Amino acid sequence: MTNFKILKVQTFGNDDLINHYYSNTDLKRKNYELQLDFLVNETVGFPSKGFIEGFNRLGNNCEIIYHDIELLQKTWAQENNIIFEEKNWSEIILLKQIQISKPDVVFFQDIFSLKEKVRKKIKNLI
Repeated sequence: MTNFKILKVQTFGNDDLINHYYSNTDLKRKNYELQLDFLVNETVGFPSKGFIEGFNRLGNNCEIIYHDIELLQKTWAQENNIIFEEKNWSEIILLKQIQISKPDVVFFQDIFSLKEKVRKKIKNLI
């Protein structure tokens, strides 16, 4: 039985790994889940993998969204037939991810990485 559906929303913040991610031409052709797995498994600092596994061990369903990684987010949008404008791709895709995911809890690693108007829109979705 799942206690809560938890969605962790954060920026990635590791420039070296992002550069490795963008230079990996094979990874660019992979689907969203494989790209996300690569990033989650390579994270250092406050590891997302540990966060996800810890909450899942407690009976929750925990997922993560790196809302600032353009290639990853646009891959998700393409796979889910989401239409967005280039000027606000990050906001539109993130809001759609939350809308589709229907989490009980949204955990922000850095709440100020999103504009206040976006945070208010997220609050209205939950």
